Amino acid sequence: MGGQQNDSEAYECSLSSDAATVAKQELREDEATREHALEQMRDWIAKHPRIKRCRTDALFLLRFLRTKKFSVPLAQDMLERYLSIRQLYPEWFQRLDIADSDIEAIVDAGYLVPLPNRDKHGRKVILSCAGEVLTSFHL
Repeated sequence: MGGQQNDSEAYECSLSSDAATVAKQELREDEATREHALEQMRDWIAKHPRIKRCRTDALFLLRFLRTKKFSVPLAQDMLERYLSIRQLYPEWFQRLDIADSDIEAIVDAGYLVPLPNRDKHGRKVILSCAGEVLTSFHL
């Protein structure tokens, strides 16, 4: 389920002051909230009976916390689902190549794909293709 990284290393926030302001407004993230949420996530992982190996470094856990706007229960649920999928389908997480025809089919179907480079503000860029959507309307 991923390599273990040292969670005791102090996390040094690399957000610019503008990004930190946005994080506070939109994600409820500040230093105190971040540290408390990370501690809660690490404690939960350590005590979870089905989680045997999981990264506990800040960068990894912040992906889930930020996605769920620092709702620890929602981040825990998302992490648990992520780890289950990694365990059930490990091949999905190996040798991903955007030029691969199977990966291209996933993109064409409308799934989100994080790109390797960031925008000029350091934000992750996500590629999304809407794909075909069938809708029916009832009047």
